[in-house]
Amino acid sequence: MEPIHILAEPIKMNAHKIILVHNHPSGDPTPSDIDDRVTDRIYECADIMGITLLDHVIIGDNCFDSVFKKKKLKSQNGQNLKKNKKEGK
Repeated sequence: MEPIHILAEPIKMNAHKIILVHNHPSGDPTPSDIDDRVTDRIYECADIMGITLLDHVIIGDNCFDSVFKKKKLKSQNGQNLKKNKKEGK
C-alpha cells in the first residue's frame, strides 16, 4: 500500500499524530520485514507532511506487538529511526 493511501485521511483531518494498526490473520503479531519497510516509508512521508507516526501496532490472536518496540524506536525522536536504517537494523 502506498503512503498516500494511508496518509490521505490524516491529511484531510489536519491530524498531527497517527498510529497505524493492522492485523496478522495468522494470529502471530510479530512484525515482518515488510511491516518494517512499510513503517519506515510511512514514517518518512508522514514526517514530510508534518505528521508524527506514534507507533505501528499489529494485532494477533488475543495479543499485539509494536513495530516501534521491535526496532527500539521512540515516536518523538526521528533520529533513532534514521540511525537504525543507516546501520541496517
